[in-house]
Amino acid sequence: MKITQTKYTLFKGFLFKTCIFTLIFFCNYNVFSQTTHNIDDPEDLTALSSTLAAGDTVILADGTYNSEERIKFSPTTGTATSPITFKSATPGGVKFTGGLKMSIGGDYVVIDGFHWQGGFGASNFIEFRDGFDYANYSTIQNCAIDGLAIHPDDVADDILDGSITKHRWIVLYGTYNTVINCSFMNKASAGALVLVELQYNASPDDDVTNTRCDIVGHTISNNYFYKYEKIDATLSNSGDSETIRIGTSEYQNVDSSTTVSDNYFVEADGENEIITNKSKNNTYTNNTFRRCRGSLVLRHGSDATVDGNYFLGEDVDGTGGIRITDSNHTITNNYIQDCITGYI
Repeated sequence: MKITQTKYTLFKGFLFKTCIFTLIFFCNYNVFSQTTHNIDDPEDLTALSSTLAAGDTVILADGTYNSEERIKFSPTTGTATSPITFKSATPGGVKFTGGLKMSIGGDYVVIDGFHWQGGFGASNFIEFRDGFDYANYSTIQNCAIDGLAIHPDDVADDILDGSITKHRWIVLYGTYNTVINCSFMNKASAGALVLVELQYNASPDDDVTNTRCDIVGHTISNNYFYKYEKIDATLSNSGDSETIRIGTSEYQNVDSSTTVSDNYFVEADGENEIITNKSKNNTYTNNTFRRCRGSLVLRHGSDATVDGNYFLGEDVDGTGGIRITDSNHTITNNYIQDCITGYI
């Protein structure tokens, strides 16, 4: 049978499309094989973590949970295109009232849509590590933490020794982790609300390799910080009460390259340093500070960028703008209004 040129062209087109469809199907097989795991107890997550595959999602049923345990979410199989997610059945539908703590390890992990309300806080309440398994490229998003209290036993001890218990709500270890679209409200304990911990990024891996210059690369963006109670400056631990601290003086030469952008701070009064910069190459852009009794402080570490921020003191005593030390900073386009820098 004679095949015309037109029929031959159509036949080639059919073969080409068939091959492309087959290729796409096999390339995306992992998408079709992703699994959703439904649980009704947050403490089930720890045992489940080791069984999860790239792209899997764990959904916690809506409800109120009063557990005060520490759960661990440390899957090892997440990828950039197929992260592993732990989420509430509906955004905000899960409420933790007992001070449930969380350790996040592994790579490409997402925590999404939980509400912590009340309960007792803890040091490193949510930490981006599980032991020495540090999280990388992982995210906490669309979550709220509100009013974690100091345990009565700790309050009693604080009265005796003139201190205040230190609770750090979010501690970022590892590299390229993100805190985004979260609300942090009504903190009354010492301890940085969000801390970028650089000791484990900066220390030598062994006697030969030194990682002090490795880029950390975290992002803290689009969050709401409301009412961090002013900590009594006469108490021990009061000086470690920043809303955000990036690094420590010891590791001020680490290339943190952390971005803090588009956050909204209202009455974030913990101490005189709302944000403390203690590492290199960090960026602070498009943040708004209202009635915050403190300043954005470039205390240690060079080459910071501070651009497009709003400092609205509204005539409240102790409100401030930008305090500058170290070198090679770029500070542009910031707006400071009605700040009264008489620190209290």
